[in-house]
Amino acid sequence: MNNIIERIIYKDLPEDAKFFYRNGFEIDFVYPENNELIAIEVKKTEKDLKQIKKFREEFKGRVKKTMIIDMEKEGTIEDIEIIPAWKFLLFNGENK
Repeated sequence: MNNIIERIIYKDLPEDAKFFYRNGFEIDFVYPENNELIAIEVKKTEKDLKQIKKFREEFKGRVKKTMIIDMEKEGTIEDIEIIPAWKFLLFNGENK
């Protein structure tokens, strides 16, 4: 199920926003916005924050926003936005 959601998220992002980061850890999507970075991880559950925390540390001062696209939950944990997939897709589509 996670791969399907990742593919849908991928297709919903702007064209210039479609790349992932891998350097000992992986972030599903990273894209620049006004010289800052936005990192998105697609997860079945928001419990695993290790990858996104490593990314924030590696690019300290350059990260504008970090998000986890979850199947259901919503909220914020340690300044990481947790957004349900349906809500991300609904509102991201309005911003295109």
